[in-house]
Amino acid sequence: MPRFVLAGNNLAAVYTLELLLEAVEPESLLAISPDPAGLGPWQESLAAHAVKHDVPCLTPVDVNQPEVAE
Repeated sequence: MPRFVLAGNNLAAVYTLELLLEAVEPESLLAISPDPAGLGPWQESLAAHAVKHDVPCLTPVDVNQPEVAE
């Protein structure tokens, strides 16, 4: 089964997630996004949207940390 990773933190990432969910099951996806608490109230949160659709999501402090790739 193919797996897809989507990293982002804005409305474009949310729209992309919606498109991916039309093609694959949520367990085929992994979202990587900043913690929604750190976003402004005007920003759409990829992390919150992923959780809402049962998509696994990582919210690392720094996406470049080696632990994120593990």
